[in-house]
Amino acid sequence: MGFRPHANSPQRGYTLIELLVVLAILAIVTMFVVPNLGPKSPKAVRTGLQDLKASLQQARGLALANGKSINIHIVTSGNVVRMSAVDINDNGTEKATPLMDVAVGQDWTRYARFTTTDPPILDEGSTAVKDLASLTTLGFSGWSTPIQPDAQATSYLGFSPQGSPQFVDKATKVRSAITGGTWVGVRGLTIKDKGLPYGCVFVLENGLITAYYKPDALMTDTPNQWQRLE
Repeated sequence: MGFRPHANSPQRGYTLIELLVVLAILAIVTMFVVPNLGPKSPKAVRTGLQDLKASLQQARGLALANGKSINIHIVTSGNVVRMSAVDINDNGTEKATPLMDVAVGQDWTRYARFTTTDPPILDEGSTAVKDLASLTTLGFSGWSTPIQPDAQATSYLGFSPQGSPQFVDKATKVRSAITGGTWVGVRGLTIKDKGLPYGCVFVLENGLITAYYKPDALMTDTPNQWQRLE
């Protein structure tokens, strides 16, 4: 008499209903997962600009609140960018304990990076950030003096007791008022649709700090127009 497998044998195959249930579950999971696999550079650029703007505003507020000059330091290390605001002693040296020390870049620096080239990116289209009439209206004209991270800087950014931006010579510590303002850019590392996402944070000579963001440098449709970040 031949061997007959038991009805509960582990070799039993899947039923059609079981396969349909599995496919349905996979379809639901895909709905939530696939959008998160899209381009990360636009979000990273926007986050980077907002982080920088908020940190610079906080630093300027400390200068105003304390009625003292402060220096700003930007230090990059791997995927982390730190910004500190340091109080100044009467002899011009920096105090050991910073008034502010915050991380302005962690996850976003995996998909975007600082840029201080002029213009901020080379492959932009006809709506370059320099063409924004609103910048001229605000009084910005300081393209030749970007904010540099400490490792590349010859002068640090600083704020006067009145909240006006200054450059502090790295070697001599001499402070000078910034005419026309200064800026720092953030650019994406991967193309969104046709071009790179990028933007700039601007510090005007009157102390106003603002940021502009463009999701795609080469596209001019409505979703990819320049946006002022509030």
